[in-house]
Amino acid sequence: MIYALIETSLTMSLIIALVLVFHHFFGDKYAAKWRYYIWFAVLIGLLLPFRPDFEHPLAIKAPVASESVIPAPTADVSDGMSKEIVATTPNQEIATSDFWSVPLIIFSIWLAGFIIFLAYNVWKHYRFLHMIRRWSDPVTDKAILTLFEKEKETMGVASKRIAIHMCAFEISPMLIGFRKPIVLLPNKPIDEEELALILRHELVHYKRKDLWVNTLLLLVTAIHWFNPAVYVMGKAVQNDCEESCDEALLQGADIEKRRRYGEAIIGLIRNKDVRRTALSTNFYGGKRT
Repeated sequence: MIYALIETSLTMSLIIALVLVFHHFFGDKYAAKWRYYIWFAVLIGLLLPFRPDFEHPLAIKAPVASESVIPAPTADVSDGMSKEIVATTPNQEIATSDFWSVPLIIFSIWLAGFIIFLAYNVWKHYRFLHMIRRWSDPVTDKAILTLFEKEKETMGVASKRIAIHMCAFEISPMLIGFRKPIVLLPNKPIDEEELALILRHELVHYKRKDLWVNTLLLLVTAIHWFNPAVYVMGKAVQNDCEESCDEALLQGADIEKRRRYGEAIIGLIRNKDVRRTALSTNFYGGKRT
């Protein structure tokens, strides 16, 4: 099983490299959403590493009893059976020991890394939620609430219960929460037109269920924590997610609206230390993006 995981991880590393190269040279030839959707197939391939293999080369069988038995012509049937057992049992124990010792050690190392990685990110997420509960408050400004309901109606999610909070910490606008989704905004003045674009951006994330994609990405990264290519892929997935969201938001928009949206992003990337968690969306992917 552990060999199947390693083999799959190495194979998918090559596919990840090919996808990155393809996106680099031809990514501007097609919509950003297709770059994002292509990663779904890669994530599924990485999530299902354990495939049935009925003729695996590592499936070494123990020596057949007849090959290691030297029958004694003078012995009766019961004596011969006892000798056969004595002759074959040590060989079977050695073969079993040789086959399982190394895989078990490798599996134990992988399992420890998997648990530590997943536990750290879950702990970090719940710590972030605790911080949000302590340092954020529901928005009470009627103008913002009215604008939010208008954007929900525009995005076709008017009937969904989505809260909107202001956070005292340095954050970028984000969507967080599966059972009770919340749009978090930084506690700073934001122009109404820019705020409308920001809210719509997060509602696009909600409508596309990008939080679940982030959960899938986290699980895949936990399974392949030993593979650097998966971390590179993770950043590419998040960047393509944000870009495809921007693309959906600005589809059919004129140059002035695009300029205003760009200014909204530039106004937010002045924050050098932006708090976030793996199980949230993010308005932008950092200064470099």
